Amino acid sequence: MASTGKSRSRRPRTRRPGSFFKVQLKGTEHAIYDEAGQLIYSDASVERFSYYIQRLKVPVIFVVCDIQQERCFWTRVQGHPEVEGELKRATDKGQLTFSLKLPRSRLFEKTDACATMMIEAVASATDSLTLRSLKKLSGEVVGKHLADDPDIAATEKKFRLFAGIASLETISNLMRSGDVDGALRKGKALLESPMEDPTTSLPAARASKAALPIAVPHTPIK
Repeated sequence: MASTGKSRSRRPRTRRPGSFFKVQLKGTEHAIYDEAGQLIYSDASVERFSYYIQRLKVPVIFVVCDIQQERCFWTRVQGHPEVEGELKRATDKGQLTFSLKLPRSRLFEKTDACATMMIEAVASATDSLTLRSLKKLSGEVVGKHLADDPDIAATEKKFRLFAGIASLETISNLMRSGDVDGALRKGKALLESPMEDPTTSLPAARASKAALPIAVPHTPIK
């Protein structure tokens, strides 16, 4: 069983406006769970998920329903480390399908807490799509925008800020994944780069400082 639809998330007025997202629904009559209670879905399509992550510009919420127990689990797709990691491994091995683990914390329920969690997931997927688009900007495109803008300095500052956001997000992701040394190396590179201004280098310094206590047992940066 499979179904696809679109919905619109709405956030509190203090945050940015709601955005559209795509829901991909799958159902199974023979659900498998691991010892942690996670639903194991082993028929995720490499082709379909590659499309979601590489080409689709709309956030995707992937839902798998256990038909026998009448309950559903969900996960965001874009920017999700486990989803994208499993997809890459399957792609590298030439597989047509791969497995996803959907934790109990992502059980779909008609509660405010579940709705809030899903809205935040859509927002995170949207942020990932935005950062990915910014990283694809070529030097030629950036140069054209700078040349066409009467206030070149202001426009250049905007692009530096976008690049800084992407770099700082990389540092945060490295720290969340446990690669503290990698986060420190990235922060050190930003601090030492003559191309960076304080809008990027100062937050990088704060991020690196936060990582230092964790990095003590690790090999020092050379």
